[in-house]
Amino acid sequence: MNRGVLAKAYRNTGTFANAAWNEVPLFDDLTINPTWGTSPANARDSQVSAEAPALATWGITGTIKVLKDDADYLAVKSAHLAGTPFDMMFLTGPNNTNNESGFRCEWLVKSMSQDQGTGVGQLYDSVEFVPHGHSTNKRQSVLVTNTAPVFTDF
Repeated sequence: MNRGVLAKAYRNTGTFANAAWNEVPLFDDLTINPTWGTSPANARDSQVSAEAPALATWGITGTIKVLKDDADYLAVKSAHLAGTPFDMMFLTGPNNTNNESGFRCEWLVKSMSQDQGTGVGQLYDSVEFVPHGHSTNKRQSVLVTNTAPVFTDF
């Protein structure tokens, strides 16, 4: 699902049940990277090793433009510093374009780092999101259908 510059990030400014999606255009180079953890699923009828899906890992990485007076940037930064669940939706494209897909849950902003090397303008923070372990809300896959996000509990 790596769509890079086409991917979109949306912050929920409402409640989990009554979401109000606000696009966060500060994100760049987003990678939506769902990965299955697996367990061996071998059988004696074959010499070929097989695996079965166990738990899925959702990881979102990218960069966010540093604008210290922007509400979206400050919300991401605050969620990172506090370690609190942060409701966002990440899609492969706009949330009103059919067949775009992605994930929505309350995320942990796991890391937010900034290169402070010489010759680097500190314009972007690298950021990583993973599902928050203390969220009481369901993790959801998203598929845009009839120009609106449709959520399915995962």
